[in-house]
Amino acid sequence: MPHAEDYEELHAKLLALQQRLAMLEEAERRRDAAEEALRISEEKFRVISEQSMMGILVLQDSKAKFVNEAFARMVGYSLAELNVMPPSEQIARIIHSQDRDFVIDQINRKMRGDRDVVTNYPLRIVSSDGEVRWVEIYSKTVRFQGRPADLVTMTDITARKKAEEERENLQAQVLHAQKLESLGVLAGGIAHDFNNLLSSVRGSAELALEHLPAGHPARAHVDEIRRAAEKATDLARRMLIYAGRGHTEPELLDLSDLVEDMRHLFRVSVPRNARLDIELLPSPPAIYGDAGQIRQVILNLLVNAAEAIEKDGGHIRVRTGVLNCTREVLRSTWIDRDLPEGEYVFLEVEDDGKGMDKETLSRIFDPFFSTKFAGRGLGLASTLGIIRGMDATIHVESSVGRGSIFRVCFLATKDKAPPKGEKETAASEEWQGEGVILLVEDEETVRNVTRRLLEVLGFEVEVAVNGNEGWKSFQENAGRYRLVMADMTMPGMSGEELLERIRQRNDDLPVLITSGFDELETQPHYLGGEKTSFLSKPFGITELRQQLSELLS
Repeated sequence: MPHAEDYEELHAKLLALQQRLAMLEEAERRRDAAEEALRISEEKFRVISEQSMMGILVLQDSKAKFVNEAFARMVGYSLAELNVMPPSEQIARIIHSQDRDFVIDQINRKMRGDRDVVTNYPLRIVSSDGEVRWVEIYSKTVRFQGRPADLVTMTDITARKKAEEERENLQAQVLHAQKLESLGVLAGGIAHDFNNLLSSVRGSAELALEHLPAGHPARAHVDEIRRAAEKATDLARRMLIYAGRGHTEPELLDLSDLVEDMRHLFRVSVPRNARLDIELLPSPPAIYGDAGQIRQVILNLLVNAAEAIEKDGGHIRVRTGVLNCTREVLRSTWIDRDLPEGEYVFLEVEDDGKGMDKETLSRIFDPFFSTKFAGRGLGLASTLGIIRGMDATIHVESSVGRGSIFRVCFLATKDKAPPKGEKETAASEEWQGEGVILLVEDEETVRNVTRRLLEVLGFEVEVAVNGNEGWKSFQENAGRYRLVMADMTMPGMSGEELLERIRQRNDDLPVLITSGFDELETQPHYLGGEKTSFLSKPFGITELRQQLSELLS
């Protein structure tokens, strides 16, 4: 019979077997629970990845192990297509060329164990159909199927990037408009003071010529001074045009007719190696503006296009047409001053020359900025000034190697352009006046020269050094004066206020307003008519005689 010791040993073995079985059952239970947890986790991951708008990519051993539908949709490649591509080809096809070096550098640094690797950054991708999109990448090291892997998530931020670019472009346009406005104010102020100085120079030269006999050796020198003053006057006029304060004689115009009338100028302005095509819309809606200034805009743009043509030749096209400008279109132009939406007549000058980069394009309307030889640079600046002074705006498109398009849009009117009227005849050089003129001028040199010019024309002159003194003299001797000649801009009482007070006392007294600014700047401040006129500085005896003869006739 078995001994008791054998029973005890057998019992111990049974207990050990039971414990072993219990452990196996617990291990199997845990394995089942782990498998269930893994299944649930994988199901959750599958549901989340499939429903997510975010692209998800799992990389392991430099191969794509998983991509969700969002990722495949963004890049245009399935998991199978990605797996047949080497990593270098994946980068070359999917990552934009301007971002590839950065991505490759981050991958290399991560492989070296660099802890400063950027894990979150924006970049551009190129889908299989060539579409470029902005995405934001987030990369994290995880365990996938029991081994380390890179989990990459990708969010499409194209819409956000476009909104940021539009906001930056709008801010840049606003800043540029403010800069141009400041430059315009500066140019206008300089031109005003410059014109006062030129009034003294030109007037003194003409007075000297009046007193020097024919054949006097000094006449040639004085005449040279007068001609130099006239050239300086033209420079000041262009500065005022840039400032949007140029002299205008607005009328209803046919833009196509204006361009047609300039064909003969185009022939000499365009180089022989360039082909010129002119396409004009017959009888477009009338526009309201100054014919001379619009001709200058046309010529400036044509000359600019001609100078952009390369030596081996090119093509310039000038055309007119009608465009319906929405608020969005007007906002994309250089001058957005709450111009109304609606029908605009446009002048377009296009060339296939060298074109401009963004930096050059941002400065083309700056005064004295030029990519050509020294001494150039007011053409486009004055063009912008002319356009700023009208119900018009300008749009520019250009890229390096593809030429440029300048499109000026003029607000269309419902009226027809009337036939051109005859010009007024100039006053006779023998015309002489009589009586007393009250001259109100704060600049001493201008006051002295103007007084002498008036005396040469036959008038007796009383002077006042400012508006307050002028008003006092008028109150004391109102019935004595045949005409009042006053500067518009003076300290204290301005010429505008003086004119208003004079008109309250006497509607019939002729008043001649002068200014270093031009008529466009001063006209809103006074009522025109037969008894009020304007004379822009600097003026000579011929212009002064003409104005006085008209006012006193």
